[in-house]
Amino acid sequence: MKRRDAIKMISIGMGYTLSASTLATMASSCKTAPSITWVPSFFSPLQGRLMEDLLEIMLPATSTPGAKDVGLAPLIDQIVKDCYEAKDQEHFRLGMESFFGQLGDEAAQDKASTAKLTLLLEKHLTKMTPEFQAAINELLSSEELPKLAGDKDLYLRFSFIKNLRTLALSGYFSSEEVATKHLNYMPVPGPYQGCIPASDVGSTWAL
Repeated sequence: MKRRDAIKMISIGMGYTLSASTLATMASSCKTAPSITWVPSFFSPLQGRLMEDLLEIMLPATSTPGAKDVGLAPLIDQIVKDCYEAKDQEHFRLGMESFFGQLGDEAAQDKASTAKLTLLLEKHLTKMTPEFQAAINELLSSEELPKLAGDKDLYLRFSFIKNLRTLALSGYFSSEEVATKHLNYMPVPGPYQGCIPASDVGSTWAL
């Protein structure tokens, strides 16, 4: 998937009117999936690998780093563990389990393919009728879990993807690799220069 297409897919998903709680190519499904090189603290090892692969689909490596290159999955794992309250952690976990649960036995056997994950992600971001998207927006506007089982499952899955998207974009663009090497970067505060000509300072700074 090209980066432009991936960013477009994520951006279209931004149509959800919500507030936020502020996967390298894999082996085919007939082969054993590679293990991750980090130890999750909130995710299970299987969830960590699926999350790593899912984030790489969202933000693939092209001429700029991908999600794996900047360590996005370990970062989100740590954020959810250390920064989320217990209620929000449980909400995130239930949504993640519901989302990956759609992979069925492939996920349970650690053989979920990139293609399957891509289709699953598209289903929750772009492959929706306007009517269904409006229904999801209304469903997610509530801060409480719906009582009906079907609505509850949709709520958990779509809120998970929305939260993950927010964490992914924030973590990616604020990573040292992307921020300092691929974006215009000016460290604040900058280096201390105690003796420079007044002419180099220019007018008085507003702040």
